[in-house]
Amino acid sequence: EPYVTRTVLTPEHTYVVVASDGLWDGIGALKASHILEDHPTSTKEQAEFLVKKALDEKSKDNISVFVIKL
Repeated sequence: EPYVTRTVLTPEHTYVVVASDGLWDGIGALKASHILEDHPTSTKEQAEFLVKKALDEKSKDNISVFVIKL
């Protein structure tokens, strides 16, 4: 069963990350947000970096990541 959440976006939100559970199994949402803040590159590079970090954490599931800059 997919995990789905709804959030009202505010001016404080800078990114939306849509990802498979392989990312979230490897790193949590808080760590992902810190990575995005610490690596202000293109969204493509940020998504690739998040995948690398999840693999570094030995995530065993498939990993798909989309980063959307708001």
